[in-house]
Amino acid sequence: MKNNYIYPMEKASKRLLPKNDRLEIVKESMYRVNIIESGILYFYLYDQTDEQPYIADIYTKGDCISNILPESNILENGYFRAKTDCTFLSFSLMDVTNDRKMFMRTSETIIQHYIKNCKLVHCKNIREKLLFYFNSYYSPVKGEKFTVDISYTDIAEYLGTDRASVMREIKKMSQDRIISVEKKNITLL
Repeated sequence: MKNNYIYPMEKASKRLLPKNDRLEIVKESMYRVNIIESGILYFYLYDQTDEQPYIADIYTKGDCISNILPESNILENGYFRAKTDCTFLSFSLMDVTNDRKMFMRTSETIIQHYIKNCKLVHCKNIREKLLFYFNSYYSPVKGEKFTVDISYTDIAEYLGTDRASVMREIKKMSQDRIISVEKKNITLL
């Protein structure tokens, strides 16, 4: 396996989180840094007024989950759940903080994730949000097909809108020849 993370593989343990399982953050695991190697992980948060959780964040390949993230302070109001089978490279927090390259790479990963979320918030309309989402999570090359691997309902929830609005905008984008859609396969034109 190719190491794309600049982390020493001999210090990593590999973890698997099956689809729909919760990632339990227990005291022992709070001192670990987990880099998602494959899969999709949702962070659900409970609203103060509603008992139903909503998708507050999505983590994919290369993202980092650790107690050094802001979510660690709000875990009592939320939880992580695997949308698909997920594999992690898991490192001790001590290894990360003692190795300057690992610490810098982990910090960069965390910062990039939050910059992505800040940019999404500043999108003006659903079209901008969808294009930003597609570019951020799938990095499509113009003319090449990619498969959306989560439901349009989940995308809508993450973007802060409803499924009907997302589907309507996808249809408009297809009519405007911005994208081509075949079920869950999308091509950026």
